Amino acid sequence: MDSGLSTTQAKKLLKELGPNRIADGAQFSFFGLLFSEVFSFLNILLILAGFVSLAIKDILDAVLIFAIVLLNSIVSFWQEYKAERTLEELKDLTFSYVRALRDGKIIPLNSQELVPGDIIFLEVGDKIPADGLVIESFNMEVNESSLTGEALPIFKQPQDVERNQVSAGTLVVGGHGKVKVSATGSGTKFGRIAQTLKSIKETETPLQTQIKHLTLNVALLAVVASLLIYFIGISLGQKQLDMFLTAVSSAVAAIPEGLPAIILITLAVGVKRMALRKAVVRKMVAVEALGSINVIVTDKTGTLTSGEMRVQKLWFDEKLYGPEEFKLALKATSGADKFLDALILPNTASLVYKFDRGSRAVLGDSTEGALLQLAQAVGVNYEIHKQQATLVEEFAFDQKRKTMSVIINRHDNIECFIKGSPEYIIENSTRIFSHGKIKLLSEAEKQQLTAQFQSLGKNGYRLLGFAYKNHIPPLARYVRADVESDLIFLGFAGLADPIRPEVAESIKQASKAGIMTVMVTGDNQLTAMAIARQLGLASEGDEVITGQDLEKINDQELQTIIWKVKVFARTNPEDKLRIVKAFQEAGLAVAVTGDGVNDALALKQAEIGVAMGKKGTDVAKEASDIIITDDNYASIVKAVEEGRTIYDNVLKSIRYLLSTNISELVTILIALLMGLPLPLVPAQILWINLISDGLPAIALALDPKDPDAMRKPPRTKEHRLLGFNSLIVLVMYGILIAVIALTAYWQIVRATGNVILARTWTFTILIFLQLIMAFVIRGRKPHANYNLILATVFTVAIQFLILLNPIFYPLFKIQRPW
Repeated sequence: MDSGLSTTQAKKLLKELGPNRIADGAQFSFFGLLFSEVFSFLNILLILAGFVSLAIKDILDAVLIFAIVLLNSIVSFWQEYKAERTLEELKDLTFSYVRALRDGKIIPLNSQELVPGDIIFLEVGDKIPADGLVIESFNMEVNESSLTGEALPIFKQPQDVERNQVSAGTLVVGGHGKVKVSATGSGTKFGRIAQTLKSIKETETPLQTQIKHLTLNVALLAVVASLLIYFIGISLGQKQLDMFLTAVSSAVAAIPEGLPAIILITLAVGVKRMALRKAVVRKMVAVEALGSINVIVTDKTGTLTSGEMRVQKLWFDEKLYGPEEFKLALKATSGADKFLDALILPNTASLVYKFDRGSRAVLGDSTEGALLQLAQAVGVNYEIHKQQATLVEEFAFDQKRKTMSVIINRHDNIECFIKGSPEYIIENSTRIFSHGKIKLLSEAEKQQLTAQFQSLGKNGYRLLGFAYKNHIPPLARYVRADVESDLIFLGFAGLADPIRPEVAESIKQASKAGIMTVMVTGDNQLTAMAIARQLGLASEGDEVITGQDLEKINDQELQTIIWKVKVFARTNPEDKLRIVKAFQEAGLAVAVTGDGVNDALALKQAEIGVAMGKKGTDVAKEASDIIITDDNYASIVKAVEEGRTIYDNVLKSIRYLLSTNISELVTILIALLMGLPLPLVPAQILWINLISDGLPAIALALDPKDPDAMRKPPRTKEHRLLGFNSLIVLVMYGILIAVIALTAYWQIVRATGNVILARTWTFTILIFLQLIMAFVIRGRKPHANYNLILATVFTVAIQFLILLNPIFYPLFKIQRPW
């Protein structure tokens, strides 16, 4: 048997060929970004103004303008660079793992570390990570539409030359198999195609579009206001050159050119914070949508619970056993070998040694792993047990039947072993193994068995039934419906999946935030309801809707009951999609969790698709907006909280920048209309712009989370960044600042006749009032924003340095204020 590559061989090949990934088409350019920031439209205007100042030999103004250009470029470059680097780091958080054979052992391997010669194991839902040759196939079907455009899946067989190859980027949609990697990275078919394609620009999110439109509208208003300032000043006898420089400076000050970069930093840093809280954002639009979620439609296993299944009850040989009796039951009881066959043979999981814990962890489905751990606990080597039987045919887990079965040949005796839903197993059994003998199974006994497993289900156990069929004739191909009927019932197992300790509190928190939590599970209604009660999600007597119930309910009827049902049981992915659509038709925004191939439809349909990072298939991850790396419901609620914080901070930055920019324009316009000398000179305007559009705006964007964020109702889908009322408030703030500054200016000019002294005070008052405005916009919060405090202290210190050091007086056209 091939033992796969050795670690040494793999490392050597990885060094030679590089990681199994395709380089991004659009590479980040340090100098390209620097160039674009230095020669932005606004900087070009300032450079022009600087050269005009040089032409008239106003050297100090020219030096200051060029210094402002340099500082603007450095700040803007730093903002963009930081955002780009943060986003680059986030890309590394979304890699996937594959089961690979190394040094004769099956291990979880980062798909980027695959090299030609590696042997990998593929299952339903896996995105194939590299080109390869199929060496074993168990009804493995691959959808190659991403490469060929052919929608129908292709059966893969080792002996079929035309169908024994798989390609990176295609999807396993049926069965499972073993593949030997032949090419990785850019050497794959997908990689070669990708290298010939030009990079595609990412679609703008609604938030980015709104910000873009807002910036353009403000820019147009700023240009109009600047032209007004220019012509009013000229008409009142001001010098043309002075008014030109003032108009250009006013336009530059009024346009929030730093806003897109600040927003990008807010989103990028917020997304990184979310990643640290176990939520990797794949699509930036998810950050915005998170704040408007009304419903979380969640799976149960592994999301509300720990996902570490353990067998706690066994019903076998007409007796119920607890954990302390398992060894006795499965070693000493007559016919236990058949039950062990049913535990081990129809099972695709494996156990791997964990060096950090000295135990064996499950690789594959946690429920199947629990069955192998039970076999191991009673002293059975499941690997040897499997090797003693020859696999004839395997029927993979079926969503409708909720069963999996294998046909094996052992000593020329062909048998079928099946596991799955107890309801289905009991219904399709005609006989039962009892006290070492096989006897007919009556309808009354079926009812007793059903009552037995329902009793366990009420206590929160997940139930699996087991059966087998013997004396199967040899055939070239078997029909599933035939081999999974007329079964001999063996028993069932009750598995417990402990509730995650933090989930109950997270459900309460979501409820306070106006978010309804709905459980949609494939488990039976008794188990589902038991877990729901433990979580406080439902109470005794609450209605549970099953997949069968849903089949009888039309969409209109579903609309009437969707509000009062918290638990849906025995559902399939199509049911989940219907549930999501029903909530959306009721006008609600939905986040839905998913981990399987068929969950992709619901993940795409929902406003937020949440894929599970551990147990989620590549298909589910690709269809999702967010990947929860620990598969924990609590992380979804934390992501919602983080998303609300990010959106709120974006709004704070926008409100701050607009209110301060309005104040500068209004100050100049009103002064001109009153026939007063200009209250601010170009150098002062540009300095205020640099100070106010810089550190305080960034500090607001990085404001700590609001403790009340999850006590507010969700945003509506129609919510806009700035409504009419918000805009009026910002204009009033701007006018208030301008009136206070102008009052001081007018009083000083009237009292002293000293325009330079009046400008000095107006210049300083505007900066201090804008800093105060940052705290007003932020509002009263229990936690301090130390970034904003530092930004304020730094700005005040710099301003006092300018006011108290005569070297700056000629530059800013000011004098000592006292």
